[in-house]
Amino acid sequence: MEQETNAHYLQKLGEFKDYEILSRVSLGGGVFYEIIQSAKKESADLIVMGTHGRTGLDHLILGSTAENVVRKSPCPVLTVRLPGKKFVMP
Repeated sequence: MEQETNAHYLQKLGEFKDYEILSRVSLGGGVFYEIIQSAKKESADLIVMGTHGRTGLDHLILGSTAENVVRKSPCPVLTVRLPGKKFVMP
């Protein structure tokens, strides 16, 4: 699965240079905690991650990994809304 993920994203990175794709399997702790710890360990310059864009009750029940990473990250975080969600003006 890791090889397929890396191949998929390497295609999309195109001409970018000086990057590294990090992936970890979390066996304990929260996912956001593992992302933060990996960023610190690797001295990451940027974290790029997808977000489902949940709001309301879904957000309260399921939480938001992306929100926790953005709030606690030691470096900038770029979040990308996954396809299929449309912005609706409140």
